[in-house]
Amino acid sequence: MLFMFLIPFIVLEIVITIFSNNAYSNYINETISLLQYQTQVFQINLIFGLLEIIALFIFCVGLSGISRIIKRLVFYESIQFKEDFVLGIKNNFIQNFIVFLIFGVIYFISRLLIVYQQ
Repeated sequence: MLFMFLIPFIVLEIVITIFSNNAYSNYINETISLLQYQTQVFQINLIFGLLEIIALFIFCVGLSGISRIIKRLVFYESIQFKEDFVLGIKNNFIQNFIVFLIFGVIYFISRLLIVYQQ
């Protein structure tokens, strides 16, 4: 179940890899110059980096719901999956949102710094 909330992030990573490899192959085949290649890679990481923050928020929703279910299972309490999932989102979303926001921004900035240094 939790994997379904992570699928957008995984898809974005695959698409970033495809676009970056396409830009690199164009550079190797001398279709584009070095400056154009660097610009394309920077733009790819900028656009998809922002989309990855959104994908992390989608994962945050799933993690918020699942964390309540896991907590109840650890303490041998009964669960009603749909009700506990929704309650978990209501109770845990703000905490997870703040953590994922900080992580997403740091991840985004670090990606841009790595690309900028190259």
